[in-house]
Amino acid sequence: MYLSDVDLREAIESGKLIFEPKPEKIDATSIDLHLDKIEEAKIWDISKFSEDELAAGRQRPELRIGQYSLAKFSTRYLAKAPPYDEK
Repeated sequence: MYLSDVDLREAIESGKLIFEPKPEKIDATSIDLHLDKIEEAKIWDISKFSEDELAAGRQRPELRIGQYSLAKFSTRYLAKAPPYDEK
């Protein structure tokens, strides 16, 4: 999917595309990001999601992001990233 700068701004303002903090610069087809320290990184805990889905009786856990409230979903399934090995 490609979004124009207008689409990117609209998605950010409406909460469909979430950045914290909001990006300072949005070009015609890109967003400049500066990433934080690796200790601040978060990952999706897919195994926890799968366990919850199986416990709810679903035979095959399937993640369809468009069907979830990202705000609620992220608080439950975001986890700290494992330690980074610089080798």
